[in-house]
Amino acid sequence: MEKAPEKKIFLTQISIVAMVVLFGIIITITTRRNYILLKQLIDERAEEIMEELALLGEAVTGIQDTLTASREDYIVVMMAEKLSYDYAIQALKYFKESDYGNASATFSLALRYQQRNTTLLFYQIYSLYLRHIKAPLTENEMIMIQARLRELKERGFREQDYIDHTIEEMQLRVEEMEYNVEILRQRVVE
Repeated sequence: MEKAPEKKIFLTQISIVAMVVLFGIIITITTRRNYILLKQLIDERAEEIMEELALLGEAVTGIQDTLTASREDYIVVMMAEKLSYDYAIQALKYFKESDYGNASATFSLALRYQQRNTTLLFYQIYSLYLRHIKAPLTENEMIMIQARLRELKERGFREQDYIDHTIEEMQLRVEEMEYNVEILRQRVVE
């Protein structure tokens, strides 16, 4: 009879060992399976991250290209403004010296870089108009002056473009030029 309890203990121990081994196998299989799933998930996420980094790299490159282009555009604009300013200063010098032919030509050069500047346009036309004191205007010059005067009236003057004459003075000169150029054209026709 004593063997029966030993046998029960032995069977219980074997059952416990078997259960521990079975749990160990289950834990190992589960751990291995979870490890494989986790590795797949990490690999997939790593691919997504690499794709996102590639897109980010492309975006950074695009931003750098845009900044480079913007900087180059800014430099071109600054150079154009500098050229326009230099031409305008020289043209005003000619204008004040009553060298209206050179003043008109130099204002035209300044207008190449600031086409919307109505004050430069005014001075270019006004210089050409005043040149008629020394040399008569051609029919084409009178037609061009009239067309530019209409353009000035449509666009108006901007306060920030003001140089020497006030806006009111420029408007009066425009009306005066319109009237006088029409009279000059009529004289040429007669």
